[in-house]
Amino acid sequence: MGCKYVLLNIDALLQKEYESAESIDELVENYNRAHEQDNSLLDSNTEFFAHCFNLHAWVEHEYDTPLLDVRLAFPLLKALSEVGDVLAQTVFKEEIAKRCRSGFFSVIEYLNHE
Repeated sequence: MGCKYVLLNIDALLQKEYESAESIDELVENYNRAHEQDNSLLDSNTEFFAHCFNLHAWVEHEYDTPLLDVRLAFPLLKALSEVGDVLAQTVFKEEIAKRCRSGFFSVIEYLNHE
């Protein structure tokens, strides 16, 4: 489980371009990845706080998996479930069903593999 980098810094002017996406996974799949090797876009402090903010938002929204990359959200939910987090135990099963119903192929493929 891990996150390699912060994918997006959505400017308010470009926000409409991303509104139709239903999950971060959809944005990941459709976003230009040319920036992946460009470490100059975000300093490490900003990147750290972006990750903290994303995880905080995920918790505040009761582990809503579309807010995080599927490769991070589901392993976190599974680990929280295993240590007895009651909300995570409930949400884990619900989110698997919800994300399968979404029809988004890469997420379904990931869940089937795991």
